[in-house]
Amino acid sequence: GVGDDPHMPRFDAANAITAAFEDGYEELFLAVRPHLSARETQTLCRAAFNYLIKRYLKTDEKAIPSADCLLHTARAFVQVHLERRLNTNKDTKHHNPTLSS
Repeated sequence: GVGDDPHMPRFDAANAITAAFEDGYEELFLAVRPHLSARETQTLCRAAFNYLIKRYLKTDEKAIPSADCLLHTARAFVQVHLERRLNTNKDTKHHNPTLSS
């Protein structure tokens, strides 16, 4: 029957991810923006979104993740990549004027 459509849960998960991303995008952007250029910030936020999609749509995860769970995951992703990016900058440029306040 209609309820057996294997694409429905994935579609719902995609909707959940999109909605959570729209809700949390500004917050994520503002958190990262002081540390990176606007373009890098957008790229990182988009990467977090792509990560969520891979994590929840490419696996056989049946449960639709909650918005809180998604935003938490996106924030963690951004945090890890931001720290990595800042540490890389520190190593290569030593005293990066944009990092010291």
